[in-house]
Amino acid sequence: IWMTEHLDTDITWAHVLATGKEINDCMNAGMSAYIWWYIVRFYGPIGEDGVVTKRGFVMSQYSRFIRSGSFRVTATENPQAGVYVTAYKNSSQMAIVAINTGLSPIDQTFKIENGTVTHFTPYVTSETKNCLQESDINVANCFVIVTLDQSSVTTFLSE
Repeated sequence: IWMTEHLDTDITWAHVLATGKEINDCMNAGMSAYIWWYIVRFYGPIGEDGVVTKRGFVMSQYSRFIRSGSFRVTATENPQAGVYVTAYKNSSQMAIVAINTGLSPIDQTFKIENGTVTHFTPYVTSETKNCLQESDINVANCFVIVTLDQSSVTTFLSE
């Protein structure tokens, strides 16, 4: 099942973040693809000037890190108010995408089951960050506690 032919021309951060939430919801609903029409437009992932837009950076939280051959694995979809999660795995990596729609940073705990992960590298897109790689976070006894920036999308990628 694919989500296709979606269009939102509003480029305010609230609407751009909502695109990330919509992708999250589509993946949790069992869809296998999310298609955005008009790739090169001011409201698309790439602006008419050829520069990646904020919406493009939000979309990259999924497209850059969830590669061909990956499949969605079970994750608590809404572990706390304002936090939305999907998780993916392939033969060598795990990716967790977490969205914080709240206006404050929030701590979130993830438990890794049926896999061995020693650390995650977070990549954050927010109103002030563009898929910014941050410091590695160690996993201890299958648990990791992370702080999600306010109003952000973060992908945690295992190695």
